[in-house]
Amino acid sequence: MDPIYKTFEEASRDIGIVLENVELALGEFGVSTVTPDSSKPYRIFLPKHVLLPGSSIDFETNMVQDTAEVSDELREYWNFYLRLSQGEEAVSKRQELERVIEKENLNEWMQENNISILRSFLSLNPNKSSIRICLGDARAFSHPKVGRVFMPYLDFVNHNQSAPGFKVEDDGMGISGDSETKEVFVSYGPKDATQLLNFYGFVAPTDRLYAAPAVFNTQDGMRINLSRTPNQGVTLENKGRGPSIRKTAHEIAISFFLIAMKDRPAASKISWEIGLDHAKGLTAKEKQHLVQMRSSIILQTYNKLWMTHRRAEQIQDETLRTLIMRATQESLNVLN
Repeated sequence: MDPIYKTFEEASRDIGIVLENVELALGEFGVSTVTPDSSKPYRIFLPKHVLLPGSSIDFETNMVQDTAEVSDELREYWNFYLRLSQGEEAVSKRQELERVIEKENLNEWMQENNISILRSFLSLNPNKSSIRICLGDARAFSHPKVGRVFMPYLDFVNHNQSAPGFKVEDDGMGISGDSETKEVFVSYGPKDATQLLNFYGFVAPTDRLYAAPAVFNTQDGMRINLSRTPNQGVTLENKGRGPSIRKTAHEIAISFFLIAMKDRPAASKISWEIGLDHAKGLTAKEKQHLVQMRSSIILQTYNKLWMTHRRAEQIQDETLRTLIMRATQESLNVLN
């Protein structure tokens, strides 16, 4: 492994980050976090002052803004972290991927077929600054008290859906637990395969599938706008989570639609019922219309996934072809 990561690890300890039974390693998919002794628990904890506010980053220079009021030591550490996480190597890798995306005319294909399920992943950025902003979006965390922050060292921990999430405390945030595997994992949240590819640029096993974004028009002229934001919804203890459904003057906005979950055949129906039970401003007729829409939403998503999968088969570049086909196949597997 590049010695620079060992230097970064030492700098992380010096700046106040707690690292117990963890170290950085280079694996098949890049930098990861492992436990030297799997018989002992691990802990990573970032004090609040180490969390890097997203508003303090100059994405053109990839450095902390000159106007940020921080100590020289912390500024130097944050800049070190930014060079590792979204420096020239990461930018060049994304640029190469975007050249392939453009060559394959994938954005034109999506527009012609009204498919937006991988819009973020397939987006083309005009410059390095824009690419860094996209890379940063994948690393940023919405802290309930501090706001949008970057997590030095902690964001090198890879995703596993079955792992626990980040623990947010008054004086900082981190992860801890028993070392069931050599590598330490954290859950980035309940996302499906195409969402993982859109947000983070990778594909991993998942147990769920959300409907593709869509717009429907009712016979009464009402527009139904279906989004894909499962963080917006209603949670009922011991029952499940349903979408936020709200009616405005011009449309009915639905935050998400859960199509399926592995080993939970009733999850989709329960989620939809929770959303409808807590819907705001809808008439009984409109609710009934949404009940009848379930099969149409599922079929439309299936068709879009299948079309995307078939288009991916034609991509010449192996890396891009594999990523898209894995994401669509993983999604179809959940549906089937």
